[in-house]
Amino acid sequence: MKKSNLVIVLIALLLSGNAFAQSYSILNFRKPTTSDNINFRFTHVISGVDAIVSVVGTKNATLSNIDDSSIYRNAWNPFITFGRANNSTDSSYITFRISFVKNNNNSNAHSVPRFAMTAVDLDGNGIGSYREMYAVPSSSTPRGIIGSTISKVTSSLFNTFISSTLTFSNIDTTNFIAMSQNDFTNTSSYTMRVGIVGRQSSSSTTRQFSFYFKPFNPLNIVLPVEMIDLQASVKNSTNTVSWKTTSEKNTNHFEIYRSNDGINYEVVGLVEAIGNSTAVQSYEYADLSAEAGVASFYKIKVVDNDGSASWTHALYIAAKGNSVAGINSIYPNPCNDILNVNLNTVSEGDITVEVVDAFGKVLNSTSGDEINGMSSVSFDLSNLSTGVYFVKVTNNNGQSEMSKFVKK
Repeated sequence: MKKSNLVIVLIALLLSGNAFAQSYSILNFRKPTTSDNINFRFTHVISGVDAIVSVVGTKNATLSNIDDSSIYRNAWNPFITFGRANNSTDSSYITFRISFVKNNNNSNAHSVPRFAMTAVDLDGNGIGSYREMYAVPSSSTPRGIIGSTISKVTSSLFNTFISSTLTFSNIDTTNFIAMSQNDFTNTSSYTMRVGIVGRQSSSSTTRQFSFYFKPFNPLNIVLPVEMIDLQASVKNSTNTVSWKTTSEKNTNHFEIYRSNDGINYEVVGLVEAIGNSTAVQSYEYADLSAEAGVASFYKIKVVDNDGSASWTHALYIAAKGNSVAGINSIYPNPCNDILNVNLNTVSEGDITVEVVDAFGKVLNSTSGDEINGMSSVSFDLSNLSTGVYFVKVTNNNGQSEMSKFVKK
């Protein structure tokens, strides 16, 4: 396992000459300069064009080193240090803005006709620990490979790509299941986030990120199914796996797999797919055969009409029937302005109910010991942008439960 190395490879590609990369060219990010340790200039990434990488925001993270050109010579190699994070839904990241300008000129923007950003060796730190993630504008086009271990969460602003808990031994640009590419067109500037999601138990850990600039042919595939809102939870004392698709192409069915150890899986159910769709479709599977009191892991195998298949990342439920915080329902979902949350909590002391985004940022909250037993709370979300959000309920022991919803 590479432990402290997350590799995200940025492939900025312009007009080029071979069959695969005929609309791409290679960019080189090397030896940046800075006068303020906030804005860093990489000169001549392509002929006559500089790239300025700016730190525009942080959350529980600091930039340790903007680049180390002694390794992966033509890649951008920043190092980021993350602080302690206690919850599985916590996120820590740096927000970068990447701008293309004419050489030695800060004000003359240059629009790149086409480029891609690819995450390489995007993996986790083991069960119960953090997973690596990155986010790019939702206007970009995601590409990948059948069998990817990376999942995508979509909102109105970002596509967020999150690794599984699996770990890989080293940085490997042929390990395509741990890579994810994003294509951009006619772009002079964009914002991206790079970081981790989940528990980080040490006082700090430093991760390496590498942004490489060349095409990866196997990733030049638009996957037939785009999945969002993938989650496993306890509903009515039953382990339930639910998901949505934003598009389907020649999709036949979904196979649900369960494991007690996160390693050995067996199929426990099958759900027929709509097949071909460009609208949001919702699916759910209740695992009535799950053994009571046993932790369970779930994965979904997406099978197409031609027999090809891809897998989701692993989901985890602590134990059948042990709903620690007690979300009964949220409605309406999708919602316009007002969101109602019905609860059935069993813990003594204060209960906290929060509305958070995909990065764990708290957007609205309420708490108190009166939120106990059968109760309900409401949130005015008229100020939120359209996208996917989460309701997070936490008891006084620090146990929490989350449920996703869509804001129109």
